[in-house]
Amino acid sequence: MQHESEQEMSQAVQEGPGTGSGIESPTHFRLEQVAEGVWAAIGTPGMGACANAGIIDLGDRTIVFDTFQTPVAARELRRAAEGLTGRPVSLVINSHFHADHTFGNQVFRDVPILSTKATRERVAEFAPLVINSYREDGPPYLIEQEELLATMEEGAAREAFALDLASTRWLVDSALGTEMRLPDLLIAERLTLVGSKRTVELQVHKGHTFSDIICLLPEERLCFVGDLVLVANHLWMGHGTTEGWFATLDRLAGLGFERLVPGHGPVGGAEWIGEARRYLSLVLDRAAAAVTRGSTPEEAAAEPMPEAYAAWSFPAGWARNMQAMVEELSQKKG
Repeated sequence: MQHESEQEMSQAVQEGPGTGSGIESPTHFRLEQVAEGVWAAIGTPGMGACANAGIIDLGDRTIVFDTFQTPVAARELRRAAEGLTGRPVSLVINSHFHADHTFGNQVFRDVPILSTKATRERVAEFAPLVINSYREDGPPYLIEQEELLATMEEGAAREAFALDLASTRWLVDSALGTEMRLPDLLIAERLTLVGSKRTVELQVHKGHTFSDIICLLPEERLCFVGDLVLVANHLWMGHGTTEGWFATLDRLAGLGFERLVPGHGPVGGAEWIGEARRYLSLVLDRAAAAVTRGSTPEEAAAEPMPEAYAAWSFPAGWARNMQAMVEELSQKKG
């Protein structure tokens, strides 16, 4: 895989097709302008972004919200941010510790990166393990998965598997050049950033993890919500707190924004807050029923997915959530 130099990363970019914004068309994501001076970077399935990110022009400063999972995707993100706003990136925000939102941090080595204390600690703990896993276990895993793909029949399940495998190839190919870059600014509960064009509010909540940052633009009635709310995409429930998540969704519903940029999936309306609540509730109900029946986590994971979620992205998420929640509920039951 070809990696760009730091000099190339900082050079002005030329206008390309599809953006209309004076920047070249990115490969790993598509740009969607969600307000004047605000863009969602929506990860392209099967490429190296593996999540969404955001670019916010404060008027006198440029903010990047999350940095994708590979340096190559993050380089495109930085070029887009600087090309769109005409100035260097001033601040990066990590919404939470997961690799698909933080492994592009190294591209912003000269930029302050803000997170919570818990997120910084988790990145420090898990990033080296994940990077080494991709380096050592990734190549044989790819061979196994490619052999499995060859045996699958044509259809939606195979297409989803193929896209996931394509993203994994980017992660494995990027692993040798991926380095841990820790946040160096910390937020406790909330922070207001006042620029010459707009004000944004950073808030810390719990749910997807025990420490999730959202970025609210009150005047635009818009919010970057990280992985607390996804659009047509299975949520991941294994690293956070479901009790805290429900409380957070209630708070998000009261903030008055009309549109949201999720950590995964397309830009959506505030109604996806309710969809997230329904999804979490259904997984918990199904998991509780499985525990009552005496099902093992593996047996619960093998149960059919509800048809309503069959077309959502990350279809493996349903089984993983069922397994994780049955394990958690069984432990609580004692």
